[in-house]
Amino acid sequence: MVDDEPLVRELLDILLSHKGYDVLLADDGWKGLELYRQEHPDVILLDLRMPGLDGVTVLKQIRSVDLEQPVIILTGDSTPETKRQVCELGASEFIEKGCSLHLITDVLQRHIKTPTLASAIPTRPGLRPSTSRAEVRDHGGPPTHDDGTSGGVTSQMETANRPLTM
Repeated sequence: MVDDEPLVRELLDILLSHKGYDVLLADDGWKGLELYRQEHPDVILLDLRMPGLDGVTVLKQIRSVDLEQPVIILTGDSTPETKRQVCELGASEFIEKGCSLHLITDVLQRHIKTPTLASAIPTRPGLRPSTSRAEVRDHGGPPTHDDGTSGGVTSQMETANRPLTM
């Protein structure tokens, strides 16, 4: 998780650790990139507005070497232009801060492989190809499907029986 707000990091660290996730924390973009390169987390939760190296630049750096790494944007900066930009860069999901904590865990579940899939596909543990740019979910308002209809957020995969790193 890459976020410059200590309270956000602490809250999500407690919540996700309690749910069995191994959580890696970075308080700025530079440290987030360093952790990504060293640890290869299963999923990255990324804030956009941070001093120094911002989240958009971090996302660009990750996409320059890995098009499949799930990157979930978790931000308070939800302008239409920002959403469009991170969508074009291949963000897996877009969540606005202040959302339900259940939404965050539901979104994370979509990016976890089930144990049978993880053992059948020769790739980094826990890595699931990200959704196409046309399928990026915007959780800033009512969720919508590609056909424009709205629908609730549901977990599409069961919980893996192993820790997830992020």
